Amino acid sequence: MKALSLIALVISCIQVLPLPFWWIELLAHFVTPLCLSALLLIIWHCFKKQKLWAGLTSITLILTSIQLIQFIPLHSNITQTNFKVYNANVLSSNMSHELILKQILLQSPDVITLQEFSPSLKQSLMVLDDLYPYQVLQPRSDNFGIALYSKWPIIEQNILNFKPLKLPTIDALIEAHSLIRVITTHPVPPLNQSMFDARNQHMKELAHYIESKSEFLILTGDFNNTPFAYSFKQFLKQTQLHQARAHNGINATWPSAFNYLGISIAIDHILLSPDLTQFELAVLPSIDSDHRPLFLNVVIP
Repeated sequence: MKALSLIALVISCIQVLPLPFWWIELLAHFVTPLCLSALLLIIWHCFKKQKLWAGLTSITLILTSIQLIQFIPLHSNITQTNFKVYNANVLSSNMSHELILKQILLQSPDVITLQEFSPSLKQSLMVLDDLYPYQVLQPRSDNFGIALYSKWPIIEQNILNFKPLKLPTIDALIEAHSLIRVITTHPVPPLNQSMFDARNQHMKELAHYIESKSEFLILTGDFNNTPFAYSFKQFLKQTQLHQARAHNGINATWPSAFNYLGISIAIDHILLSPDLTQFELAVLPSIDSDHRPLFLNVVIP
């Protein structure tokens, strides 16, 4: 147990350092499990009357708790929202198209954004054409197809291809209660150093693009990153966007099979421009993807 406490302490210290290595960033994502582990280890050390180790492990508990404070759920004072967004990484190999469609129809969002959007799913969702006549669709046979469906008119649309891999990002200016810019993106997962650098470059170029926009903005997608990583915090700082997760709970999304065990992580996101301050975020039930969908209710002034 002493060895576990020492490992936990080292990891919790590494998590707050801006080290540019993909394998170190992996340690930053699992703050919630680490916090729970630290609490259990403290109880163990107290039971064994190991005061020094209980004290050292308390440092881990404090460092991880500080990062989790912003996600403590608060009672919502929102009485009525006027804009709803559904976002899901549907998994390109997922053939449970009826389940995806059923959930979308049940939630009845104003805008749908999908990642890993395949040609076969495009065909299955054609029944949405009457409800969502405004569409920007980029189906692909790999894991980087992407789509946006809207009930409201799209008055401007762009397919952005950020370096170095030029994976598609959708930018749509939507005319609803006000002009709302919805962007959805899906950078490559950081499975090695070059992919880590590629993801970060993608997000840096996206941040630069967002800085030039003045409308209400909602950014969705599978970022292959969590709120605890230094690169994610830098993205928020540069864009001035804030998390829909704020005071709505961690709302972990991946891997979906582990959600109920408390060891899933939050790599799917909905971020909002600073002037959108009334919102609620929820994780929806499984659609047989390895990701759980996110659902946003927000007040557009």
